[in-house]
Amino acid sequence: VYQGTQAAQERLSSYAAVAGGHAVADKAVTQFHLPVSADQLASQTKVAFTPKTTLFTITVTDTDPQRAATLAKAVADEFTMMVGSL
Repeated sequence: VYQGTQAAQERLSSYAAVAGGHAVADKAVTQFHLPVSADQLASQTKVAFTPKTTLFTITVTDTDPQRAATLAKAVADEFTMMVGSL
């Protein structure tokens, strides 16, 4: 059980890196026609996971709270679509 739990935690850590990475940002910008570049979105995005759970928190920092929410949702949606292929 411990090895399975440890492997799941390591996978989640990798998923967090992918969710906040350039590939997800690039696809999100293209798919959702976002008003920022992939580089900007990736640099504005922070992804954290809660240990011993399968929960992620995706945070996008922006001067406009509405835009930050839109960008975070786009990253989350794109990651959700991408995770099936990982």
